[in-house]
Amino acid sequence: MRSHAPSLGFKALQYFFMALQCLGLVLLISGTSAAEPIKIYTTELDGHHQPDLRGKYDQIVLSAASGKKLNVDFQFLPPARAILQFSRCEDCCVSPCNSAPDITHCPGATLSDVWDRVELHAFNVTPGELDVSIENFKNLRVGAIQGMPLGAQVEKNLTEIRRLETPRAAANMLNLGRLDVFLGWIPETLVYFRANNIPVPKYNAKAPVKSVPIGIACKGPKSLQLIDAVNAYLRQAPITSDVKPTAKPNSDG
Repeated sequence: MRSHAPSLGFKALQYFFMALQCLGLVLLISGTSAAEPIKIYTTELDGHHQPDLRGKYDQIVLSAASGKKLNVDFQFLPPARAILQFSRCEDCCVSPCNSAPDITHCPGATLSDVWDRVELHAFNVTPGELDVSIENFKNLRVGAIQGMPLGAQVEKNLTEIRRLETPRAAANMLNLGRLDVFLGWIPETLVYFRANNIPVPKYNAKAPVKSVPIGIACKGPKSLQLIDAVNAYLRQAPITSDVKPTAKPNSDG
């Protein structure tokens, strides 16, 4: 029996160090997971969401996250891809989003308090007055940006719709007489036109086709911490659409 005592002691020591290694690995993995930033899928919107993170909405998120010591990672994608990535993730955010039942693209998520409002407007270059009421869309050739939702109420009145990549392409189609109306969200569409020195087509600023409140939307336990942080920040320093962007819009849209 004595001849086996050292080997048993050595094996016990081996098991002890193996247990320590496993514990260290578990702690390393959990530490790495805890350090992973909250993903925010978004689209470049000059003056609002920008790759340099100096847009108005970027600043709200960063200020809120900083106050709660949260790390965030903005993923800039075309609108349709941003929405698709958000729909596939289990714990992430999408910005901006809204809670209008016929237009929301973030089902199953929790929306933050309102930080702005956006309006859908009908742009055109027709001489004289053009009837751009929703009911008249059936008689018009309508264009809209690819991936941008318009709402069930609007879309059910569309006989013809052409999806375009940029507001520049939409303006070109209007000027060529290949579209009667371009449906674009304000302020994003106006910011794009002005940042790229494109003459703004006609629209009735007092008569939006649709107006909806927006904020950031998240799902999953980690990302929902950001909703709490944003809400706390907004209640302390409310943001409205009258607030000017923190940086000049990019000119290479």
